[in-house]
Amino acid sequence: MEIKRVMMRKILLSILLGMNFLGATGQQFPLYNQHFVNGNLHNPANFGQNDYTQIFGMFRQQWTGIQNAPQTQFLTVDGPINDRVGVGMILINDSENILSRTTFMGTFSYSVPLSEDHGIAFGISLGVLQNRIDFDKVNSQQQVFDNSLFSGRENNSSAEASAGIRYKFKGLRAGFGAHDLFASRFDYENNDGTESLAFELVRQYIASASYRFDVLPKISIEPKVLIRATQGLPSQLEANAIFTYDNNIWAGATYRETENWAFSLGTFVYDKITIGYSYEMNTGSFGDNSGESHEFVVGYRFGKKEKVQEPVVVQPPVSTQPDYSDYAKLQQEKIDQLTQQVDRLENEMKKDEAIIQYEQQKIEELQKIIAAQRMETLQLIQRTSVDPEKEDFENSSSAYYVVVGSFDELTNAKNYQKLLIRTHELQTSIIQNNDDTHYLVYTLSSNNKETLLDAVEFVKKLNSSIIQGTPWIYKHD
Repeated sequence: MEIKRVMMRKILLSILLGMNFLGATGQQFPLYNQHFVNGNLHNPANFGQNDYTQIFGMFRQQWTGIQNAPQTQFLTVDGPINDRVGVGMILINDSENILSRTTFMGTFSYSVPLSEDHGIAFGISLGVLQNRIDFDKVNSQQQVFDNSLFSGRENNSSAEASAGIRYKFKGLRAGFGAHDLFASRFDYENNDGTESLAFELVRQYIASASYRFDVLPKISIEPKVLIRATQGLPSQLEANAIFTYDNNIWAGATYRETENWAFSLGTFVYDKITIGYSYEMNTGSFGDNSGESHEFVVGYRFGKKEKVQEPVVVQPPVSTQPDYSDYAKLQQEKIDQLTQQVDRLENEMKKDEAIIQYEQQKIEELQKIIAAQRMETLQLIQRTSVDPEKEDFENSSSAYYVVVGSFDELTNAKNYQKLLIRTHELQTSIIQNNDDTHYLVYTLSSNNKETLLDAVEFVKKLNSSIIQGTPWIYKHD
């Protein structure tokens, strides 16, 4: 009998150690590839963070090439109560060889907005955990025991708790979740009470960070890093990349340090139904015998939350006397605004005065030039002007111009043009005389006698002091 008991303990120990080896970190907490679709399993702070209620179900079959390999099913329901509070529930059933457990927890989350698209959320889950060991699987596989040792299915229950925190800023998401916080211990005895077996849970932690890049109007890429840590065991790093098209179709790739690769594909149907699948394989030596893993997820959304209007609290008046403080403050603000407007107008007036002074200076300089060239201009008029009564305009091959100014420098002629526009809105052009000695400023060119005479009369009626003498008709050969 003692030999059988020793062998029994060795076999149980080898099975438990074997499961820990297969899971790399001791698969106490179930693996899940499509956490970018529903992150509630990893972090209670994710519950109720959307503007709709949703339900998710997942089935995962791990290592199809191994008998009694891990198998996981979970169901989550969550939704918002208002803009800050979210609630939900989670049901997990996980089995691995002779061990299986079922967890049911209710979840409460609270979010604190820091600014637009920037905030932090906290979550906690409380519930019950039932842990089971099926000793009949040991006896059926190892036919060396009698029924007086461990047999049948032993059940134990305990309280269970998880907690988490989630931070978001624009496309950044970071979170941390702690699980199996009570680190429950389960004790089992054989049929006659002479032997006992203890099974103790250890705390597990999951940290993640991701950032979504919108590379094209309908295409985004979201790299994600996830670290799993089990108390007393090495941590496990996981890298993910999720590609999304039009917020409707996604494809993901996952790599774990255990040489596991996973590829996911999914879609949203009618913006209500979520369907996803993940295929996983091991590229190391373990993968030769373990086979692949398969994971299916289905979700459904129920509408959107309504804005909850906060109750308006009416405070009773503390005094019957009128309060003029707000009125005085408002009047002072108006006075300050008017003062600023006055200061601005004064500055604009100073600028206008400076411009006027500059233009006046230019006019005076131009008038001096006109006065200095007056005799020269009169001589030019006598020499080049034509007699309208004697000139045959229409049969002449020459061009005729109504000239209002003459300058020996082009710069002065252009300044004179600007002056005519500013003072009389009179549009003019410039030509050189036949001898190329002067620049003539003229109002129009024509070979029609009546048109030319009308233009001369129009300029005369301006009665402007800046017109050089009497406008004349110039013949240009």
